[in-house]
Amino acid sequence: MLKDMRISIILGTNRKDNKSKIFADYYIKLLTKEGVDNSIFSMDELTKVLDWNKMYDYENSPVNELTEKYIKPADAFVFVIPEYNGSFPGIVKLMIDSIHPEHFKGKFASVIGIASGRAGNLRGIEHLNGVLQHLGIHTLPNVLPISQIFNLIDENDSLIDKSTQFLIEKDADALIKLVENNR
Repeated sequence: MLKDMRISIILGTNRKDNKSKIFADYYIKLLTKEGVDNSIFSMDELTKVLDWNKMYDYENSPVNELTEKYIKPADAFVFVIPEYNGSFPGIVKLMIDSIHPEHFKGKFASVIGIASGRAGNLRGIEHLNGVLQHLGIHTLPNVLPISQIFNLIDENDSLIDKSTQFLIEKDADALIKLVENNR
């Protein structure tokens, strides 16, 4: 493992058959190749345990198990967020709100926007970056909007666009270096 570094990929949707997972899986493949311990936290998992009545009861929340698995041990996060209604999905904000802010403070993140349109969810990236920075998360200065995703994948849901692969590789390298340089 790369200096015991751990990065959690936050798959920012709970929609079935979403295309964001293609890009999250590619990132996981890169981190594994680099020897970085990693995991993928799909918002599907959150919907299975979230109890509205205990959401802000941080000590007794059913979300604590997910926090222990994906948030606390992570040095950094990669938020892969599709564009929903001109921003990032509400399930991501719900996840953030259900976890005590102390578990995010001082960590690092990359935010990747996914969209079928032309802007790559730039607005959603900006919105989420504001939330993350408010929590004390240090985000990469260069964001990664990925647009027109249906032109980047094949019929088997594999990422085939070399330029996008290169940009994701650069993003992963930058996040790893950010964590390494701030230990």
